[in-house]
Amino acid sequence: MLKIVNRNCAGIDVHKRIIVVTIDKTNEQDITNYQTKSFSTFTDDLIKCRD
Repeated sequence: MLKIVNRNCAGIDVHKRIIVVTIDKTNEQDITNYQTKSFSTFTDDLIKCRD
């Protein structure tokens, strides 16, 4: 098993027409929950991603 360095982190996969964002949150029992959401590369969706 890998050592947990950061309990909360995010990753972004950037493509031409879509970006995919995954957020990981690890609790005190070392259980990690993942939230993944996709956004288009149009300005309105990029603002939603930022928020």
